Amino acid sequence: MGSSVIRDHEERMTSVAATLDDSTLIKLTLAGHVEAFAALMDRHKTAVRRRIFAMVRNTDDTDDLLQEVQLRVWRHLSAFRSESTFRTWIIRVAISEMVQSSHIDHDSIVVNAANMRVLDGKVRA
Repeated sequence: MGSSVIRDHEERMTSVAATLDDSTLIKLTLAGHVEAFAALMDRHKTAVRRRIFAMVRNTDDTDDLLQEVQLRVWRHLSAFRSESTFRTWIIRVAISEMVQSSHIDHDSIVVNAANMRVLDGKVRA
């Protein structure tokens, strides 16, 4: 198969995955479909990036933490129990990653009421 045929197939699979709901994408990801994980992350990446940046106020740290969050979500997706929305869960993972991160200045994290609800000991990932 030529590389353009493979590329076309991958693009179609990604566009199909983008139309599926989070629950279906999670099931597909857990079954080994990497394109489903990419679609899931693409759907929520902007919201997660905004939350991280609102707390660390540094673009480089935001980008680093977003990568760490994606890795953590990949490794722990099977632990997602659907007790909340996927977006809520991934933002909790992001906040947990910020708190545990060794490469950011914890004194500079901006804490507000919305973040305190997650930081009150209920952070899980």
